[in-house]
Amino acid sequence: MRRRLLGFAGMCGLAAGLSIAGPLASAQTADGGLPPSGTVPVTGTVAADGGLPPSGTVPTGGRDAERLPDGGVASGTVPWSGAAAPALPSFLDTTDRRLVDERPPPSAEQIAALREMEAEIGRFTQSGSAYRDTVVSLVRREYLRQRRGRDQWYARQIRVEEGLMNEARDRAILLFERFIANYPDDPQYTPDAMFRLGELYFERSMNQFQDQYDAAQAARDSGQEVPESSDIPDLGATIDLYRRLVRSFPEYARLDGVYYLIGYCLHEMGELEEARLAWLNLVCANQFHYDPDAAANRAVAAAAAVAAETDGGVDADGGVAHPALALDGFDAGIAPPEVYSDPYPTCQPIREDARFLSETWFRIGEFHFDDYTDAHALDLAISAYNRILAHPDDRNYNLALYKVAWAYYRASRYPEAIQAFGNLVQWSDDEQARTGSAGSELRPEAIQYLGIAFSYDDWNENQIPDAQERLPTGIQRVQDPNLLPQDRAWTADVYFELGQDYFDEAKKERYVPYVIEPSAGVDRSTLAFLVDAYAEEKQGEEEELRTVLRFDPRIAPVKVGVFPLLRKEGQPERALQIRDRLKQHFAVVYDQAGAIGRRYRRQDEIGTPFCVTVDHQTADDGTVTLRERDSMEQTRVPVDELVPLLRGTIYGE
Repeated sequence: MRRRLLGFAGMCGLAAGLSIAGPLASAQTADGGLPPSGTVPVTGTVAADGGLPPSGTVPTGGRDAERLPDGGVASGTVPWSGAAAPALPSFLDTTDRRLVDERPPPSAEQIAALREMEAEIGRFTQSGSAYRDTVVSLVRREYLRQRRGRDQWYARQIRVEEGLMNEARDRAILLFERFIANYPDDPQYTPDAMFRLGELYFERSMNQFQDQYDAAQAARDSGQEVPESSDIPDLGATIDLYRRLVRSFPEYARLDGVYYLIGYCLHEMGELEEARLAWLNLVCANQFHYDPDAAANRAVAAAAAVAAETDGGVDADGGVAHPALALDGFDAGIAPPEVYSDPYPTCQPIREDARFLSETWFRIGEFHFDDYTDAHALDLAISAYNRILAHPDDRNYNLALYKVAWAYYRASRYPEAIQAFGNLVQWSDDEQARTGSAGSELRPEAIQYLGIAFSYDDWNENQIPDAQERLPTGIQRVQDPNLLPQDRAWTADVYFELGQDYFDEAKKERYVPYVIEPSAGVDRSTLAFLVDAYAEEKQGEEEELRTVLRFDPRIAPVKVGVFPLLRKEGQPERALQIRDRLKQHFAVVYDQAGAIGRRYRRQDEIGTPFCVTVDHQTADDGTVTLRERDSMEQTRVPVDELVPLLRGTIYGE
């Protein structure tokens, strides 16, 4: 046991790189016990029998004591005598191995040669840059010359093609008119010819209207005085021909398209009530009938009324000179204002396989939605939109969801509006999950109006805030699961939007009711980035408030905004070309609405780090204005250098 203890102590001593012998080493008696109290041995040596020497003795040996032939240890020696100190590991080796430059210092001639070489490199770089600029200028000038030539050539070709197309259309119109004059009653071919001819009339009328509008606009731009002209196209030829078609061939197979186009043309010409009745004859033929002769009858009645006014206000038969002219022949079948009866739930189309039903119901809904004279207009609009919502696979389904929600909101029916806006958001998210692409572009606006609806403080519209009547506040309502589902992925978006609509009047500050989510995830990081990036600063002498998100360009959702300075002179076309080039490398947004300063502010608010503006100079030298978000500095940059410059600035490439 003593040997094992001593061996263990020796190993510990060696591991520490120290000698066990020393004035403070521990000692044992011959029987393996501890020395008497108060005895302090001078060394930790062992006796001949392997034990420790008596208390108080001073051995003469140390680490170099002799070992006996039989393997024992002589008096005054230790078992580890002769052991070598362990080598230090490499990471503790602190030997100075710095390189010493033994070369002689450069001479004055060498320094002069170096300076001359540096100067030569500078001259070469300068001349090379000048040469490069010259080459780029020549290439750009030649490119612009060739592009102008190509544009002019294509413009001439387009004009030629348009002229040939117009000539072909006019020839076709003459042929169809001749056929209809020769065969006015053929049940198989005449209605088809009339349908095609009506389309050609429509195309010709719209082209003429556009040409007149463009000519007037060009004259105004050049400073000429232009007489006021109608901003309504004349589609009378199409309408008259289709009325004749309806009258002469009531069983025509494409009568659905005829009624739809009659309604569309009448709507374009401002005849809204007659347009709606034509549309209703398509989608609700069991309740509404469109009389193609009603317009002529109305014109006769109006002329008779004018004549009667000159005779003292009484017509030839002694009747009143002012019959109901405005809606004569266009009775919509809507109940008087004091009684509302929904006329649309039982509607049946003109035929089971009729086309254009969804588009027609949407236009009828729009007619009622824009009607501010009928007390039940919004109810009728909702009913029309609901005919589309009966078919979830309809291509206008999301638009109908949005319009129903808007109609409820305008009618101050806020719970129904919230439900409809929520249905649109959920449908959009479901479509995105199903297809992998954005479900509806109207989703952000739906979220915005959910927040507005909850923040509105007079749901019963009695001009008294709900809180004063002890009704729920917006914060209380938004937490009501009967109004807003609390477990949807978009619920937090509604909370945030609600906070955007609250405003502390005393402090003139907004406050946001946050949804606390203790788990770590991307939401928390996003919120941290937003809070860190958000800034407000005053600009100019008027101290206009500028709101900006100072995102690091690498994490900005939109990297570049592209704008035309003006919506003419080909600037939008050039801006769209630049956008298409940049969006291959960055997230890009295009904006041409409003003044350029407002467009810059909009991009500042979403954190876009760079804006590219196309102006009149772009056509001359191929450069654009590049604006940096944080400093608001603007520089001219060649279009061809935008991509490498932006990649280097944003990504450090």
